[in-house]
Amino acid sequence: MADLSRDTDNAHSALNQIFDKEKEQNRVKEQQLLGEIGVQVIDITRTHAKVNATEKAKADFQGKKPTEAEFNQRVEKYLTESGFGTRAM
Repeated sequence: MADLSRDTDNAHSALNQIFDKEKEQNRVKEQQLLGEIGVQVIDITRTHAKVNATEKAKADFQGKKPTEAEFNQRVEKYLTESGFGTRAM
């Protein structure tokens, strides 16, 4: 016990060599930003698929008057085929 260092000012120096707080915070921030970008890409892709499905459904019913349910079913069909519908996978 007599050999135990009481130097509290320099006790953490070994940890500083192992763990760089700023570098770790930057890494975490980078991962968060990449996650946010990924979510935005998925949202954009899903919106694009919905627009395409809606356009296809409109073309299918051109000159006809489908019910709202019929139209929505057709949109959902095209969304599912694209992989972005509620029944996709």
